[in-house]
Amino acid sequence: MKKNTLSELRITKKHIISVMVMPSIIFSFLFYHGFINPTKDDSNDTLFIYSIMIILILWAITYIWNALKYKLTVTDQFIHLKSLFTDKKILAASVDNYKTDQYGLHIYIKNYSESPCISITANLDNSEILYTWLAYYSKNLETETYVRAYEDELKEILSDNKYGKNKIEKEENIASVNHFVKILNRFAFILFILVFVGSLNLFPIPYILLDISIFLTILIPIILVYFSLRYQGFFSLDEEQNKISHFPSIFESLINPSISLSTYWLLTGFYIFDISTIWIYALVISLLITFPIFYSARDVSFKKIGDYFGASLAVILMLGYGYGTIAYLNFYFDKSEAQIYPVEILNKRSGKNNDSAKHITLAPWSTYNKPQEVEVLQSFFHKIEKGDKVNIYLKEGYLGIKYYSINT
Repeated sequence: MKKNTLSELRITKKHIISVMVMPSIIFSFLFYHGFINPTKDDSNDTLFIYSIMIILILWAITYIWNALKYKLTVTDQFIHLKSLFTDKKILAASVDNYKTDQYGLHIYIKNYSESPCISITANLDNSEILYTWLAYYSKNLETETYVRAYEDELKEILSDNKYGKNKIEKEENIASVNHFVKILNRFAFILFILVFVGSLNLFPIPYILLDISIFLTILIPIILVYFSLRYQGFFSLDEEQNKISHFPSIFESLINPSISLSTYWLLTGFYIFDISTIWIYALVISLLITFPIFYSARDVSFKKIGDYFGASLAVILMLGYGYGTIAYLNFYFDKSEAQIYPVEILNKRSGKNNDSAKHITLAPWSTYNKPQEVEVLQSFFHKIEKGDKVNIYLKEGYLGIKYYSINT
């Protein structure tokens, strides 16, 4: 840093506009439904709509006012942040370190490292001046931590023969594992998009492409089990894995199939007749998938309570994969004839909003001795009325798990 230099940094116009986009969209939506094209349902919530609009206006005025007053002054003697809500000044000699995260840049002073003294949460013009100043007067604790972890990993690799017989073989093995996980993560994400879009019917996806995507999605965790047993200690389960680490994270490939398969089944319009059996299947599959993977992951030792909590959470999350897999296979390969039950609709209900869940109450049928409430798709909900009769199609299921659909 040059002596006697003074620089004033302000929030960029692009940052202000990006922050204002979503509140502006919400305000426009409320204005349209509240004033330009009000509906009967909206008229009941007029006070609520007005309140939200007033809050958005006050928030916008306050934010813009703060943005105009926001100023970061950088000199060779101090750094000073001044805005509508804060006025903090740090001597350059007092600065210890800084770090960045998803919330912004945080500057810490010496002998007080528990919380940052200055936090910069906005994009500033000429930000390279700030980083030059930080490079001169402070240190990046986060980067130093990454570098130390990287060096420790390198020592571990060189000293442990499980990664290979010699240095060249170890480098090749680790490079191939990183390449494989990178491809698998991308493939899992593409399949996630296809299955998710196919579930929501956002775009017309051919049924054969959707079925192929689902079968491949089912295979991914099975491939991960083989991979984890073959390359124990070569991978991590941390979704925020150190970017410069030698070892990749398989978190995305593990969790995406569970989300997409469970979402798909929930939106198919089919119902499991007796859910106790399928949940047993789902739990067994979840354990068979998560146990070998957690056993082989390098960041799980089961020496800390957090590892047991993480493993338990993974089992719960993978229940969606087990449930979706069994439900789909049970339906896809089923060739049984449907038993048809004419059933009366005793009631129908939904929340205030059009997008809220839709439920109907069915009269007793088959072995259901009491009225049964089920959630239905919005398109079906608007086709039927209380007192109407619907047909329930009950099928045996390829795996012996009975399931049914409801049609008019």
